[in-house]
Amino acid sequence: MKIISALTTLALGLALVSALPVPQAQAQTQCPAGATPGSIVCGPDAAPGGGSYAPPPPRRTRLRYQGLAAFSYNLDTGQVYSFTMHGSGYTSPKWRALEICQRPNYDRDWSMSPPSEPDANCESLTEWENACAAVAVSEIQGVRHYFSQPAQNARAARTAAMSQCEANGGNCAMAHDAVCVSPATRYRED
Repeated sequence: MKIISALTTLALGLALVSALPVPQAQAQTQCPAGATPGSIVCGPDAAPGGGSYAPPPPRRTRLRYQGLAAFSYNLDTGQVYSFTMHGSGYTSPKWRALEICQRPNYDRDWSMSPPSEPDANCESLTEWENACAAVAVSEIQGVRHYFSQPAQNARAARTAAMSQCEANGGNCAMAHDAVCVSPATRYRED
């Protein structure tokens, strides 16, 4: 009984192995005179169909970066600054927006307007990801208050900032128009 079971298992295994595809043998016939096929100096065979061998194209990797942004404002002048970026770069957008507000030697690639003073007294206002935000301001008892809340689109961001401002009282106005960021796709060749 055990012998019959073992023979059945063996026969089944042989049947499965025989059903597998047979690998194609690839010789290296592109060898210099006197070299042994398979040695390091031999090249690969020509591609099937008579064409020459071409390496496969580089593989492209799709990378997805989050859209990140932040607002900061100057306590003395009331000017609002924004910064946007993609990915989880070298720094957070909050710190870069503060840096733009504080540095007199700004980089025009990062900011649209220069800081008003070299020793600016700046604070971070809000930071968001893959959304839009705007800034509303009101003056209550001689003190400026800034309001910003991320929203799905620019119109909703303006509305959210103004309604948040109006809920806290005072005469509200837009201090910075909506800034929107969305995810970005980049490709890297491996």
